[in-house]
Formats: sequence, C-alpha cells, structure tokens
Amino acid sequence: MSVQRESPPRRPAPPPPDLADDEVDLGRYWASVAARWWLPLLGLVLGALVGYLIAVGGGSTYRAQAVVSLGTPLAVGGGILPSVQTNATAVRQIVLAQSTRERVARDAGLRTGQMTVSATPATGGTTARGAPNTLFAITVKAPSPRKAAVAANELARIVVQTISDQYVNPKIATLTAQVKADEAELASLDKRVAEEQALLGQLSGAEKLAAIGIIGIAEQRRSVVTQDLLSTKPLLAQAKTVERGRILTHAVGTKTTARSKRNSAVVGAFLGLLLGIAAALLWEPLAGRVARRPGL
Repeated sequence: MSVQRESPPRRPAPPPPDLADDEVDLGRYWASVAARWWLPLLGLVLGALVGYLIAVGGGSTYRAQAVVSLGTPLAVGGGILPSVQTNATAVRQIVLAQSTRERVARDAGLRTGQMTVSATPATGGTTARGAPNTLFAITVKAPSPRKAAVAANELARIVVQTISDQYVNPKIATLTAQVKADEAELASLDKRVAEEQALLGQLSGAEKLAAIGIIGIAEQRRSVVTQDLLSTKPLLAQAKTVERGRILTHAVGTKTTARSKRNSAVVGAFLGLLLGIAAALLWEPLAGRVARRPGL
C-alpha cells in the first residue's frame, strides 16, 4: 500500500510594499498653509506693492532713430567696389565702439550707462540691382527725448563720415580739384584767345600769322579741356549723390512703451504668494529646530 506524501503548505505572498511613505501628503501640506494663511497673504500684498513701486520708480525711456545710407561705391571701370561701405559689420563696430559711445554720450550730456545703442539694417534683402543693402537704422534709448535724439543724430553723423572717408570723400576731393583746374584753364585760354583776337587788327604779315596760330592752338586745347570737364562733372555728381553716405532721416525722441504698473503688480503678487506659501510650509520644521537648539 503506497503512502501519498502531503505537499508542504504554501507560504503566503508577502504583502505589497507600503507606498504611503513615498506619496506626497498633500493634506498635511495644505493644513500647514491653512494654519498660517497670513504668510501667503502677506507675501501677496508685499509682492504686489514691490512690483508697483518698481514700475513707478523705473522712470520713462525715450527712443530716437536716425536712418543713414552708406552709399554705393563704384569702381573706375564700373560695378560695385567691395569696401567698408558694403560691409554691414563695419557699421555695428563703429556704433558699438567704446570710444564712439563715450564721445556721443559726452556730446549728448549722458553717461554711457544711460543710453542703449543699436544699428540694424533698415530693410532686408538686397537692392534691385543686386547691390548689398546700405540702409541702416541707428537707434538710441535714453531717459530724455532731446538727449536721445542728439545721441542718435551724432552717431549717424559719425557713421556717415567714417564710412565715406575710406573711399568716397577722397574721390570727391580729387574730382573737385580736377574740375577746378579745368575751369581755371578754360578761363585762362579764353583770356588768351580774347587778347590775341584783339591784336589781330593791329598786326600784319608774320606777326598776324603767329597770332592766328596761337589762337588755333588755344582753341584746340580748349576743346580737350572742355571734354575732360564734361566727363569729370558727372563723375563728381555721381560720387556726391550715389556713392557718398548721407543721413536720410534725422532722429526725434519719442516715449517708448512704459512698464505696465498693473502687470508689474500682478507678477510681484504672484512671486510674493509663492514665497509666502514656501514660508508657511517651512515654518514648522524651522520652528522645531529652533526649539530643539540648546540654550546658549
């Protein structure tokens, strides 16, 4: 007779871990905040007051903007000449240079920390002929409308002069000198021809033939100088109107959008509320530590 062996009893499964300690006791936190409700309320009120005072005491800011054209430098044989005038970085370097800022601030009666300066392209892309954009807006923000305008206009003047001095201004000076020389020579030739013509009636023979020869030579030279003058004047006008930089619009100070007192108060109140809640939550642990600290 066979004996059946009884299987050993199964051990009960271990109970699931108690996750209560890992869960956030929101009820306890809420009770801590509710017990010290005056801390969030105090933070709310003080935060709103501080935000409002910051908005009121921030002062007004004025903005002034001048628009400049750098000009388009043209090479002798035609086409755009790559130079400082076609480099957008050069404008920003001039405007943001510390030496420039100090000079402009001194002229405007400001401290360098009182004004914010920027230089950005006035329009995007390129011109119709494919030339780089040479229009720039120079903007200054300062606590006074007049001083902001003075600073922006002075920056525009410095940019135009510095950029144009690299190529166009020397070119204009050369062409101007050439025009003056041609005009002076034409005046001298006209005077010589007039003198020789006045003497023709008093001369005879070889002297008269010599005078006629002098008049002919002067007329030929006059024709050459006139052609040179006619070709130089358009180049001079082109350099002054197209190639040289200039200020297109002068700056006028206008008040920028002031900081909203209501928005500042709301933000301050929200931050104060958060700080008040944090203080209410930390009140009991900190108070317990202080109570357990041994007396000095």
